[in-house]
Amino acid sequence: MTLSGSAEIAIIGPALLVGLLVLASAAPLGLIIVRRRGPFTSLALAQTAAAAVIIGEALWGERNVLAVQVTALAATLVCAAILTKLQRRTHSPEVTAAGVFAVAAAADLMLLARDTDGAQHLMVLLSGRILAVSPGLLAGMVLLVCAALMVWWLKDAIRHPLIVNLLLGLVACVAVQIIGLVLVLITVTVPAAAARRAPVSWQPFVAFNIGAVGYATGLAASLMLSVPAGPAIVCTVVLAGMLTDRLIGLAVRRTAWLAD
Repeated sequence: MTLSGSAEIAIIGPALLVGLLVLASAAPLGLIIVRRRGPFTSLALAQTAAAAVIIGEALWGERNVLAVQVTALAATLVCAAILTKLQRRTHSPEVTAAGVFAVAAAADLMLLARDTDGAQHLMVLLSGRILAVSPGLLAGMVLLVCAALMVWWLKDAIRHPLIVNLLLGLVACVAVQIIGLVLVLITVTVPAAAARRAPVSWQPFVAFNIGAVGYATGLAASLMLSVPAGPAIVCTVVLAGMLTDRLIGLAVRRTAWLAD
C-alpha cells in the first residue's frame, strides 16, 4: 500500500466510522418519524441545536467545550419538550415544527450576522466537519447510539412522542456538530423513506445500509474530487435512497405479478 493510500484510509476510516455511528442512531428514529410523517420535527430540533451551540460559544467561548455542550443540550431538550406539548394541542403538528425551525434559523442568521467569521460558521453549520471530529463528540455519539437502539427495541417507548422527541433532540444536538444541519435531515429521513416499502422486519437493516453506502461513496467522491465531504455525502445518500426505492418498487410489483 502506498503512502498516499495509507493517508486516504487514515482520513476516510474515522469519518466513515462516525457516519456509521450517526446512522445507527438515526435510522431507527428515522423510521419512527417517517411513519408519523414528521420530518420537520427532526429539522426543527437540529436547527435549535445549531442555534444553541452558537449561543453557547458566544456566552462561554469556543474553548469552553463542556459549557457549550451543556448549553446546547439543555436548549435542545427544552425545545423537544415544548414542541411535543405544542404538537399535541394543534391539528397541524408539522406546521408547528416548521415554525420552530424557521424561528431557530432566523436566530442563527441574526447571531452569525454579528460574527466576523459568520460565513465560515454558517458553512460549518450546514455541511459539518465529519473529517475532523473531536473525541468528546465521538464518545457522545456512541452513547446516543446505545440509547436510540434501546428505544427502538423497547417498542412501548415508541408510543410516547415525548421520549422520541427528547432522544431525537439528543441525537440532533451531537450530530449537527459532526455532520452538519443538511446531512442530519438527509440521514434521518431519506434512508427511512426509501426503506418504507420493504418488509417491516427488514426496514432498519435496509435503511442503515442505504446510509452506509451513501456515506462511503460520498467520502470517496469527496477525496477524489476535492470537494467538501458533507455536500458530497448528501448527494450520494439521496442517490442511494432513490435507487433503493426504485429497486424495492420493482420487487414489489414483480412479487404481485407472480402472485397473480
